[in-house]
Amino acid sequence: MISSATTLPEILVVLRLFWRRQGIAGLPIPLLSVREIAAVHGLVLPPDFEQLYSTVNGMPQIYPSDMDENGFSVLPVEALHPQQQDFLVIHDQKARHEQMAVTVFVDYLQGCWWYGFAADASGETYRIGIMPAKGVFKVLTTSLAEFLQWYVEDADALYHSDYTFETLL
Repeated sequence: MISSATTLPEILVVLRLFWRRQGIAGLPIPLLSVREIAAVHGLVLPPDFEQLYSTVNGMPQIYPSDMDENGFSVLPVEALHPQQQDFLVIHDQKARHEQMAVTVFVDYLQGCWWYGFAADASGETYRIGIMPAKGVFKVLTTSLAEFLQWYVEDADALYHSDYTFETLL
């Protein structure tokens, strides 16, 4: 079990080892390249995601045709494209419709569902959520380090896509 106090740089080291054990290279690309690719794709990439992609550029050697031992495929930065649409956003057992851009960055079981992030306009804050169906975004965390920790641990928190909520605004 990884400590909940794990920082993003620490969890990225753990992630590289996790992938290496599975034969997944997880190669870095220069930060400038990450930023250039994001700009070309019209993507607001938060600093945490810049750090992720400049440390390990997803799984380009297996995406989109394969997955890791737990059924996940982390998209390389070149495959990131924001989706601007109306989403049913579920958070704290409440739901509301919100027009926003969500960028899928993890695929689960080759399209069973996805994980995406929605960044504010500045890219400084973001929400990471599970996308169990088209137009649905259930917020899981606001921390990439926490999400990656759950991923490496194959934690139950990654699989909470139920639609329990009290109020639809």
